[in-house]
Amino acid sequence: MQKTKTQNKPLRRTIFLKRISPARKKKIVKQTKRDKEFYIEIWDSRLHICGCCLNPLPDEPRLFNFDHILPKASFKKLRYEKDNIALTCWECHQIKTSGKLTPAMKSIIHQAVECFVKQGKLRVIGEANTERLKDWIKEA
Repeated sequence: MQKTKTQNKPLRRTIFLKRISPARKKKIVKQTKRDKEFYIEIWDSRLHICGCCLNPLPDEPRLFNFDHILPKASFKKLRYEKDNIALTCWECHQIKTSGKLTPAMKSIIHQAVECFVKQGKLRVIGEANTERLKDWIKEA
C-alpha cells in the first residue's frame, strides 16, 4: 500500500493573532493591575458570601466572584465604584450574565441604582446610558 503525500504531512492550522502595539500592551497591563488591586481591596473588606444566594465563597477570590451590578461596558464611570460590585458565586454570576435574573439579583440592582441616583453618579454617565439603564431595569 502506497502512502500519498497528504497522508505523510501533519495537519496544520494557521492562526493569525492580532498584533498589539507596545502602548496598548502597557495599557492592558496597567488596567489589569488596577483591577486586581481594586478586587483584592473589596475581597478583604467584605464577608465571603454570595450576595444573591448567600452561599459561602471559596477562600481564594476568582475573577467571577466580582460582578459589576451595572455593567461596566455600559457604565464605564462606575467600573471602580465599590458599591457597583457584588460578590457572587459561579452559578449566580452565570445566571446574571445570561440575563435571567432572580428576585435577589433584581433587588441588588434596584438598590445600586437608588444609591447611585442619591449620590448623583448616574447624572455623570449621560442621557444615553440613563435610557439604556431604564430599559435594562424594565427587562429585569
